[in-house]
Amino acid sequence: MTAKKKWVAVTLAVSLGCGAAFGQIEKGEYAPDIESKTWILNYGDRPSLIETRGMITILYFWSPVTGKFGEDFLNQLVMVQNLYGMGGALFVIGVTSGTRDQVEDMVDNSMAFFPVACEAQKIFDEYDIPKEIPHGVVIDPDGKVAWAGPVWELGQGGFQAVNEIFEKNPPFRTNPREAARADRHISTARQAVLESDYQKAYLETREAFAAARQGDPLQTRAEDVMEVIDAEARLRLREVDSLIDAEDWQDAVAKTRSVKNEFRGMPIAREAREREERYAEDHDGYKAVLDEYKKEDTAAELLLRAVSDVRSRRFGPAFKKLEMILRDFDGTEGAEYAKPIKKRMEDNPAVMAEVRNAKASADAGQWIAQARNFISRGRYDEARSLLRDVIREYPKTSYEDEAIKLLIEIPDE
Repeated sequence: MTAKKKWVAVTLAVSLGCGAAFGQIEKGEYAPDIESKTWILNYGDRPSLIETRGMITILYFWSPVTGKFGEDFLNQLVMVQNLYGMGGALFVIGVTSGTRDQVEDMVDNSMAFFPVACEAQKIFDEYDIPKEIPHGVVIDPDGKVAWAGPVWELGQGGFQAVNEIFEKNPPFRTNPREAARADRHISTARQAVLESDYQKAYLETREAFAAARQGDPLQTRAEDVMEVIDAEARLRLREVDSLIDAEDWQDAVAKTRSVKNEFRGMPIAREAREREERYAEDHDGYKAVLDEYKKEDTAAELLLRAVSDVRSRRFGPAFKKLEMILRDFDGTEGAEYAKPIKKRMEDNPAVMAEVRNAKASADAGQWIAQARNFISRGRYDEARSLLRDVIREYPKTSYEDEAIKLLIEIPDE
């Protein structure tokens, strides 16, 4: 039994008391269904024990006549449901003989997200539960009673019952709240497949698989979507082999890259990268086309970073990247986009002032610092020489202004 499952059982033992006893309903009997005309439904629809098959279900019976005593145990079961119910496939149903008006405030105050059947005296009778004493019933994934009795006698028995269920007949049904979430992810994944957005489909399918309980048909549905995604990727890779045989290097590279990029994060994408490397080693024509694609990739990445710098008003670094694109990656699509951006920056005097300052920052800043050091030591000629270099090399920058100011301040010898 995992640590999480043990905590479920331990929490039940602590919250439900100690000792062991049964009500009239026998262990191993199929639990009668819960039917009531009035429900408090803070989440989901009114439940049926047929629908909760595959989960561990706990029924909590209490009556308004039990007062604070019944409310305390309600709060404990809320903790069990909220902390362990989702991952542990455990579902709680409250059953009360009271009216909705009598118990609604109590249920709301406890923040119970499980359903509560009200005016359920018929259910009390079917389970032979007295109204004066809160009772609990543990139902296994097959819908059979695993334990029943007063709440203070369910500690040892409840622990053993839950432990045996996890060990011998583990739950395989997902809690309804998580099941609804998994179903939404599966629906979104299917739509993404139809739209050829395979990466989104993969991520949504992973979310669905994680939300569903192991053994739940929801996981099978998620796996079906995953198989469709994988089949599409493998079909493309088979087409690559045919394209290489025909020495259609352009389409072969494009098809391999489509698998690598559109199925990013999946095992098939890693396989595509490995094939790409192998094809490049074995075929010069494939390598030549791939090198051109890599050049485009690098230019596109630099362009994205340059645009990000412009948006952040870091004009110096942006201009430097644009110059690099036009110098080293001429002829690429990235270079075509870089040209108008660079032109707009050059037409803006304020922007270009920042660009010049950025270019000057390394050399000019160091020269001015050295000049200040020479001035402090009385080496005025050397200071003047450095400051004149700044003025000559970096005109129309803040460093030029600073150099002129320092030249004026140097005392005459």
